[in-house]
Amino acid sequence: MTQRAVFWRAIHWDGLLFAGLLFLFNAYFTFALVRSYRAQVRAHNSFEPISATVLESKVQRVSGDRGSDSFHPYVRYIYEVAGTQYESDTFSFLGTGYNDYTAAQRALENYHPGAIITVYYDPTSPEISVVDNSLPAGIMPLLLIAGLALFWSANAAALLYALWPVIKRNNPLNARNNRTL
Repeated sequence: MTQRAVFWRAIHWDGLLFAGLLFLFNAYFTFALVRSYRAQVRAHNSFEPISATVLESKVQRVSGDRGSDSFHPYVRYIYEVAGTQYESDTFSFLGTGYNDYTAAQRALENYHPGAIITVYYDPTSPEISVVDNSLPAGIMPLLLIAGLALFWSANAAALLYALWPVIKRNNPLNARNNRTL
């Protein structure tokens, strides 16, 4: 049997498939988190404040895994830049949510329909705006980094599991296995 044939037969294909699927999930999840975090940082650093009128505000319930729900403030508003009127409903690029309905409702206290509020818009693309342009505070960035590290570590472990027979067989310290290739 050739060395190439031994290599392909030694791989744990189920583990390799799992590692590949996990990689795709991690790549998508990492891209989405980094993209939303960067958008929030950009809003904080370069968006301009402007007055807007609230058209609608409510708490949206988002059902999660195993019956866990989160509650997100929803605010639809209009504003005008250089004579053009825009409408948006972006509260935060980070998808700010709360564990209980009352906390989300408190976040909306000053956003009743007809209220004049300050929103922040992108001067280079005035159709992009956000109500909350604050940076994530406290432990949020650390949890994000820790979560991503955990996901990518799991991916590395799955890949290592799939390729371990090949790695072990080609280990120079294991000369007996090298001779059988």
